[in-house]
Amino acid sequence: MRVLEMLAAELVGSGLDTVFGVVGEGNVELTTHLHRSPGVRYVAARREDGAVAMADGYARASGRLGAATVTHGPGLTNTVTPLTEAVRARTPMLLVAGAVGLTDRTNRQRLDQARIGAAAGAGVVDLTNPAHAVADLRREQAEAEPADRPWQPPTLPRPAPDPYQLASAAQALAAAQRPVILAGRGAVTAAAREELERLADRVGALVCTTLFANGFFAGNPYDLGVCGGFATGLAERLIGDADCVVAFGASLNRWTTANGRLLRGTVIHCDHDPAAIGWWLSPDHALVADAATGAAALADAVTDPATGPATGPVTGYRGPGRASEIASYDVADEFQDASGPDGIDVHAASVLLDRCLPADRQIVVDVGHFMSVPSKYVRVRGPGSYLSLSAFGAIGLSLPAAIGAAAVHPDRLTVCFVGDGGLMMCLSELDTARRARLPLLVVVMNDDAYGAEVQLCRHHGIADDLAWFEPVDFAATAAGLGLPARTATTLDELERATGELARVAGPALLDVRLDARVVTKYYRDAIAAGGHHG
Repeated sequence: MRVLEMLAAELVGSGLDTVFGVVGEGNVELTTHLHRSPGVRYVAARREDGAVAMADGYARASGRLGAATVTHGPGLTNTVTPLTEAVRARTPMLLVAGAVGLTDRTNRQRLDQARIGAAAGAGVVDLTNPAHAVADLRREQAEAEPADRPWQPPTLPRPAPDPYQLASAAQALAAAQRPVILAGRGAVTAAAREELERLADRVGALVCTTLFANGFFAGNPYDLGVCGGFATGLAERLIGDADCVVAFGASLNRWTTANGRLLRGTVIHCDHDPAAIGWWLSPDHALVADAATGAAALADAVTDPATGPATGPVTGYRGPGRASEIASYDVADEFQDASGPDGIDVHAASVLLDRCLPADRQIVVDVGHFMSVPSKYVRVRGPGSYLSLSAFGAIGLSLPAAIGAAAVHPDRLTVCFVGDGGLMMCLSELDTARRARLPLLVVVMNDDAYGAEVQLCRHHGIADDLAWFEPVDFAATAAGLGLPARTATTLDELERATGELARVAGPALLDVRLDARVVTKYYRDAIAAGGHHG
């Protein structure tokens, strides 16, 4: 058996069932072997960056290893942006790139590929030596597999937090009158919802999440949603008034804390990685433990200064009417709808889409001026149903990532929110969506501009004409590729088009013509804080 056949057999034997890629001279044989292997689905992307973003979306939506393959030289260099995004988001991914033959010294596509991967921050292994190629591949797969998933097997002990630190944190939490529990991605991967909710019930805490853990507490009557720059007005007020915030598996970066503005009281930070504690913000108390173990230990250790060990739920931040206040809160009261002849207000569009789209959905949101609004107003039912490829701040990755996510859940609608600028960077992948025939609705938040740069230019007093573009008829473009498509210039048109396209069995596109004069609160706050939005 040849080395390529051995590598393909090893990948298939490891349980790999989906591969995204673009074939070229360096990987066509391996890809052919994979494609012809029973039980393996190969999704042919139009560009290499799209293939890697698809693998990223697949991994985030499934929690399993994402896999992509590209050819050597320009095939690999095209992947640098989505590869960097995946590295910074700690996505479990394996990218197999072809290599120029060792004796082919004049090949114009030869370059030091190891340095390309290393520059993106990815681990690199050379599989060109047939003597140990399979062993090297096994080692690389093991390193790429999800590292922060719940401990396996369950018989292994989970390290308990330091007793002194635990007692100190418990005393601070017991004294709090308005506590809030904040869950990050570490809480999701530790499957710690039950433990966190038990702790919240014990101390009467409200609950919220980071952006990447969006939906983790869905259905909890005291769920405030996302904390930080993408928080609703109610969440911002209640979290900002909290006298103690306990964070589990959350990095407490400037986006989660709104540049520290929301954390005004005592901060308790629990994370299984000691290096993550204090990286962005120095907490008052630190617990080194995974989210489930830390929350369970803290719930057991919490004591009331007056009555001793707590034996039942307390009121805390859950005073009379708090649950009804959260349930009845109407996000439409946060803004004045500016929809009119110049287009639709992005806030009103997102509220309408939340109401009209199927409840059982997953959403993927691109980077851009618009991104905070659907992230805030279009709700999801559980963790893993919200994806944001924003770890590197690059636009144009959401459409291919949505294709990868839709491949995981072909039984429900995937909704991709992307700006017109972002879509133009990955437009060719509309054809991949068509060929894959997955339930995918691409919602173009179209303001004919790089909206974030328009706001930045205006803040600095710079002419913004370079950030504007002539209008593009995305509906006609999508229709030319064989996708059902509609354009909405009013809220009534948006409601009708959403109802129609959400019922399409395969991919479809909805071009939402926005009023470019509307500025989102997130960008107003970012500009007020110094103009940095990255």
